[in-house]
Amino acid sequence: MEIFQNLSIELVSFVVFGAVIFVTGTTKLREHLRFKKCGTICEATVLQCNHVSQNDKQGNLIQNYYELRVGYEENGHKKQANIKSLQEYGQETSLIIVINKGGKEDVEVCEGPGQPMYTAWILIAAGILTTLLPVIKNDYGMTGSFLILSILFLLLSLYFMRSYLGDKKRKIIPVEAEITDLLYWKKGKEGGKLIKPVISYYPILMYEHNGAKYHIRSKYNYTSQSACRTGNKKMIYYDEEYKCAVEQCGRRYMLIWSIVFFLIAVSGLVSL
Repeated sequence: MEIFQNLSIELVSFVVFGAVIFVTGTTKLREHLRFKKCGTICEATVLQCNHVSQNDKQGNLIQNYYELRVGYEENGHKKQANIKSLQEYGQETSLIIVINKGGKEDVEVCEGPGQPMYTAWILIAAGILTTLLPVIKNDYGMTGSFLILSILFLLLSLYFMRSYLGDKKRKIIPVEAEITDLLYWKKGKEGGKLIKPVISYYPILMYEHNGAKYHIRSKYNYTSQSACRTGNKKMIYYDEEYKCAVEQCGRRYMLIWSIVFFLIAVSGLVSL
């Protein structure tokens, strides 16, 4: 097609980047609609919590999770379910679960409130605008490009601000955690000519709440052991409402990016 002639690599990258944002938005939208149709949030009681771990021949920890047996009530009927969790819970303690009918898991641990549906639509709109940017530039020149980019940055500013404010509203308390072990994860096979195996380390964190000690496997990985040595301290948070530990909440970089994107959008609109 003529409209795609003489496009630079930079503009083509906008198409690819826009497609990634669009797919992310549609994925979040499908999850929201699926949960709205089938999901139910309720409180459950931990009946049993078993620690499952495994080491390889070199002594590296390669598996670490907890098998929970929980009891809950649904439609007036008492039920039980098994859940795999990355964090430890005490027996007879409470937690919040999602009864996710039609999903991959019937029952899952709920670790916090989801984002509203309009945030998914923001990502979808941002993806469409990013993908159309090369076409707009070809037909309307730099003026059209600046307008689309300004709208795009406004949408991204709104998304990051909503994410930041949503985290800040959570009923959390900061707790100090200590790295007690590292989960070793290797992706790829040894001896590859083109692709070498990638090694990642996931910290096992221990924290204290109400006089009891609990463990949680971090969702964030490191490529070097020196960045997450055993014994290092790290600040995490305990969510009093959802009765679970979270590693990040009210992330300041979201606020910073929201302000940066807003300023860029305003400067772009003023320059038109």
